[in-house]
Amino acid sequence: VGGGAVGLLLGGALTQWFSWRWTMFLNVPIACVILLAAVRVLPQRRAESPAGRVDVLGAVLVTLGASMLIYTFTCAESAGWASRRTLLVALTSLIALVSFVLRETRVENPLLPLTLVTDTRRAGALVSVMFAIMAMFGQFLVMTYYLQLVLGYSPMAAGFAFLPLTLSLAVGSTQIGTRLLIRFTARRVMVGGYLTAAVGFASLVTLDGHSTYWHLLPGMIAVGIGAGTAGIAANSSSTSGVPQRDAGVASALLNSAQQLGGAVGTALLSILATMSTRSAGPGVSDADAAGYTRAFAAAGMLMLISAVCSHLFVKDSSRRLVASTMTADGSSVSGR
Repeated sequence: VGGGAVGLLLGGALTQWFSWRWTMFLNVPIACVILLAAVRVLPQRRAESPAGRVDVLGAVLVTLGASMLIYTFTCAESAGWASRRTLLVALTSLIALVSFVLRETRVENPLLPLTLVTDTRRAGALVSVMFAIMAMFGQFLVMTYYLQLVLGYSPMAAGFAFLPLTLSLAVGSTQIGTRLLIRFTARRVMVGGYLTAAVGFASLVTLDGHSTYWHLLPGMIAVGIGAGTAGIAANSSSTSGVPQRDAGVASALLNSAQQLGGAVGTALLSILATMSTRSAGPGVSDADAAGYTRAFAAAGMLMLISAVCSHLFVKDSSRRLVASTMTADGSSVSGR
């Protein structure tokens, strides 16, 4: 969460004082520092795993399928959902993903053991995480547009404007979520958190071209607290109870669901905001606000889907304390 706050502020500063391209260049030295630290700090030992070749073809298929899925939304924005290019890209994604699943059922040393996703509780938690991240990552972009294009904020000011959302995420995950998990099941915490975030997004639907930051603030705080509270429980449910040999795969699966949800959500809400803005009435600020509020409404619906998935599939009637630590991108390391 701290990294997210610094990233928003630093990204705003670089965009305002230099160029948005510097937000891409800055990732290179950061990645180099992390790589060097990993080589020096991480233990030098091999994990115990069955002998066998790495499933390279499976990695290629799932990467191709996920990439084409994201590119489908990009094509839809420029060419339309019914265009030949969009349908071809979507079909390619479907074929690649289905081929990946079929291969994982036959290969001796699968990249993704399907037993991890056939567990109803874990699958439900992963799906809820994916839809919630779709809403959260998508709203970051849409809210940035709203702050700058409708309210007239500079990139630096927009970065500061996100601080209440970032802090409420921290409070929800480190204070509220962990305490609720002591008293209630993960399912109840997830449902309550996602519904709170959905209410926060619903309050943003009332924004227009004449709204101020103070109209935006309560919804931001509700979204942050709700998403943070639900996220700590969802991440724990996604990775707990996994055999030691599959712990790394389970963590990677959680991160993959988050990254895929973030990419798809950003593209989806961006398309919705753009299409709605084009069809809105006169007045630049009012037209922009109309598109962005529709995107906020869609984000609220995604949070509702997460709540429904949590209620239906995360079956856990026992109360238990799950210790979990979250990284800046929302991943977790948990145990019982």
